[in-house]
Amino acid sequence: MRGRIIALVFVGIIIVGILVYHLPYFQRIIYPLEYDEYIWPTAYEHGIDPRLVAAVIYVESRFQPEARSHKHAMGLMQITPDTGRWIAQRLGISGYHENMLNDPKTNIRFGVWYIEDLKREFDDDMVLVLAAYNAGRGNVKQWLEKGLIEQGKGTDGIPFAETKEYVAKVMDAYEHYKGLYND
Repeated sequence: MRGRIIALVFVGIIIVGILVYHLPYFQRIIYPLEYDEYIWPTAYEHGIDPRLVAAVIYVESRFQPEARSHKHAMGLMQITPDTGRWIAQRLGISGYHENMLNDPKTNIRFGVWYIEDLKREFDDDMVLVLAAYNAGRGNVKQWLEKGLIEQGKGTDGIPFAETKEYVAKVMDAYEHYKGLYND
């Protein structure tokens, strides 16, 4: 009898947990939206869904502006110093220094511009855009040339497990952000 009560309490806790998890209030705790004062206008300026930008930031840094990766990527959108330098040149920004990538406004500006640039190159195929954001445009071009991946065919042919997982995580987070922040 005691085991049955413990099992029922355990099941009850799981059910309550599932219900709470699916409430928008708790979903917004799990999928926060910070720096929206920079995300929204910058994304609209570049024709990018701001909720996609939020999803990229969520996966890349969990909204931590001082985040660093093992590959030396920096800031909210995890831009490497070399990529940051290249973006600064393309945007006509003089006096670039990698510490600029710690500034949320600058990091978001660079990251959104980069996503727009990748969208142009990969014909708005978000799987390829996100794969290139993670693994580099050169790798994605090689995968296309070798027939490992095809436009419009999803993540199946992505040969880097990390990149395949990254794209899936961003797309999953994007669906959550679209459902939670549709205003």
